Amino acid sequence: MRALARVLPSDLDAEAIAARAELPFPLVDVPLEACDLDGFRRLWRAIMSHAEDPTLPFELGAKLPFGAYEVIDYLTSASPSMGGALEQLARYFGLITPWFRWELQPDLEPPRIRLISEHRGPEENLIFVQYILGVTFSRLRSAAARPLEFVDVSLAIPEPRSRERHEAFFACPLHYGTATSEVVMTRASWEAPSRRHEPGLRDVLERHAEDLMQQVRPDDSLAPIRVEIQRQLTEGAPKLGAVATALAMRSRTLPRRLRDEGSTIQQLVADDFVEGVIFS
Repeated sequence: MRALARVLPSDLDAEAIAARAELPFPLVDVPLEACDLDGFRRLWRAIMSHAEDPTLPFELGAKLPFGAYEVIDYLTSASPSMGGALEQLARYFGLITPWFRWELQPDLEPPRIRLISEHRGPEENLIFVQYILGVTFSRLRSAAARPLEFVDVSLAIPEPRSRERHEAFFACPLHYGTATSEVVMTRASWEAPSRRHEPGLRDVLERHAEDLMQQVRPDDSLAPIRVEIQRQLTEGAPKLGAVATALAMRSRTLPRRLRDEGSTIQQLVADDFVEGVIFS
């Protein structure tokens, strides 16, 4: 969150954004306890309420300082190739967010990289699809020992008024409003060596990432549901219908999703993730 605050455009009113997001000002000094998923989401909503360009999340993601994502940033940069970096990112992306996951298809020609949204609504997809792609592929471009070339890009967001930012970065055909966001890159780009490849450091960081993943609960696929319930609890006792709507799910789908994962709302409450839910 602090790193994001450092790359906000100077023409945006940072103090007004902080106030709307109910975060302390200045944003670069936000206390660590406020830097949670809910605070991050409130910050983004506040930013977009002040921004005129809906592609701003892509630009801010591309400008985010290296190291903001700590072990993930250093682990991917220490990988031998861009494909190797993407494989590490996909494996440990759960350390960053439970809302999205990567699906790689390296055996296809050319290779494809898909970003899968875990039940986020259109507003949050507009923000986070662009932000994640901006962070990810700007990191790869900086790490690659030769220029990256993209073949085709599909974005699961509405077509913006201007494609300029996306076209300037990817320099390939763009498609909007697709069911899934997908980046197709050349085989040479997938196999492009990393200028920062360090096998020893990679092994150490991989062990550290594995340790961190062990701390993630086995039912982490339910994390988006827990996060949304916890967010709504700050505004009062949420109803299941409101939770389902926020997650772009049907009311009857939510209980079925929990049942498929071997869980129930009651179990989440018993596990002390949420309290005071109205079961209706």
